[in-house]
Amino acid sequence: MKVTLLGTGPPINPNRFQSSALIEIGSDLLLFDVGGVLSTSCWCREST
Repeated sequence: MKVTLLGTGPPINPNRFQSSALIEIGSDLLLFDVGGVLSTSCWCREST
């Protein structure tokens, strides 16, 4: 199992992504607490 934090900032801080977590268990992906900028956060993760 792998846990990736996609954002750790509060929703009122424009310099941080809102909180969300990606849980990977084998080939299964679970996404929790999705913030308003999820697509940008996922794109940043894949780009690095």
